[in-house]
Amino acid sequence: MKEIVLQYQEEIIKVALFENGQLIEVHEEEANRHRAVGNIYRGKVMNVLPGMQAAFVDIGLEKNAFLFVGDAIPLQYDQEDKLPPDPKIRIEEILKPGQDLLVQVTKEAVGTKGPRITTNITIPGRYGVLLPTGEYVGVSRKITNEQERDRLRELAQEVCPSGMGIIVRTLGEGVHLPELEQDVKELVELWGVLEKEIPKVSVPGLVHQDVNLVSRMLRDWVDHDVKSIT
Repeated sequence: MKEIVLQYQEEIIKVALFENGQLIEVHEEEANRHRAVGNIYRGKVMNVLPGMQAAFVDIGLEKNAFLFVGDAIPLQYDQEDKLPPDPKIRIEEILKPGQDLLVQVTKEAVGTKGPRITTNITIPGRYGVLLPTGEYVGVSRKITNEQERDRLRELAQEVCPSGMGIIVRTLGEGVHLPELEQDVKELVELWGVLEKEIPKVSVPGLVHQDVNLVSRMLRDWVDHDVKSIT
């Protein structure tokens, strides 16, 4: 039996997941803090650093974001493993100062360091993650049963839109075609809305803000095993 506990204390929101009375996960977030991870921005390349094989990108936050060369090119996969970026690809060959980019924050700013970003956009749903710019179908590594992995991969291939990719999340274990199909449909519709909004957003600027902590945890944790939310 699983239980989700929400707590608001001194401007801090905490969300904890218990299973059979044992604490499994806990996350916390400042109530008034604007979280950047998961947000999608239009950014402008400010500096390209060949020595670091990286670039600094202005996305409209206090500090410029850091973009490593491996995050500036489409991801490549071998079966279900991410392949390392081609060492022959140089950051100065693909990015120029003043260039506009669509990016997503993958790591918050810490201290004097700005946030880390990628050009490989992902949009998470309940059962799957949509890769609108990458053609790949995969299954969460946390699902270990090989028969189930094969079944889910077949379902994902069936519902995956042309030119896009899908990764089945851990919560997708046991899911059936109609549920996964509906989840993917909603993600594709959201991406369609974002595509129309992107040209309207000034550079630098926020295109899409990810949901807050409570919404994320409810999306990620709630299943038929959860008996209470308090």
